[in-house]
Amino acid sequence: MKLADILRRHPIFYSTRFWLTIKKPKAGDFSEEHCNKYICHEMIPSEFKNEIALVGVSPNEGTFEGARKIIQYMSDHYGTGRGLGHSTVEILSGLKKRTGGVCSDYSSVFTALCLANKIKVREWGLVANLKYKLKTKNLGHSFNEIFCDHLGKWVLLDPYYGIYFVNKDTAAPLSATELIDLHGFDKSRIALVYFVHNRKLEPDSLLKIVNCYYRQNVFFLLKDYNIFSQDSILRMHKRLPLPVLHFLLILSKRYHNYIVYLNDHNRGLMKSQLRTVLKFNYS
Repeated sequence: MKLADILRRHPIFYSTRFWLTIKKPKAGDFSEEHCNKYICHEMIPSEFKNEIALVGVSPNEGTFEGARKIIQYMSDHYGTGRGLGHSTVEILSGLKKRTGGVCSDYSSVFTALCLANKIKVREWGLVANLKYKLKTKNLGHSFNEIFCDHLGKWVLLDPYYGIYFVNKDTAAPLSATELIDLHGFDKSRIALVYFVHNRKLEPDSLLKIVNCYYRQNVFFLLKDYNIFSQDSILRMHKRLPLPVLHFLLILSKRYHNYIVYLNDHNRGLMKSQLRTVLKFNYS
């Protein structure tokens, strides 16, 4: 493994970045946009405008159907592998060349493609509860929500695994906060929907999905997120390690913030986990 990759994933850098950027949520944070309102159409690189034309989302398709079509296209045409984590255009190029791609890469490109198609979108992440370590490492994951017009709410979509979740009683797709709430109050009402054609979910992927979504993990929403404003600094990754570039983004106030979702059931556990995992007292 390269030194840059070791530095990028090192727990000290990982925890320090959260410590510097985690914020207490304000009223409305989990119902508001955190991408579209910061990005005008002129800011979107032409590569994503060309790519969304290849996806071929029909104007008559709803936002939920259009977003799922984007994920199907990504599954058909993009690769997976090592983390890319550079500027959005470089990540897109790497995915198309199948030279790599982890969940955060898929989430960033999905965000950009949704923005190019005028779909309201935002990004979430999670850090695993210490009880659910996999191979001695803390599990992390990135996923998205899109605003579903016909339901009038945010809906969780995972572009890396090609999944979403529904309430078994109503068959309605769940938002991230609805999913987290059901963890504590009635997990039996959650059903997984896998919608990608021509690909199976492997047992290892299913185990990771369970450990990500069916556990009391630390779920956080990315706030004030403008992925394209970060690109000019992230393009310098060949000269400077990514952790250094991330701190430059923080110093230049181009970096997003993290807001952790708390409910009555998980509040005590989250405060404990945040002290331990993120070295931060989230009161």
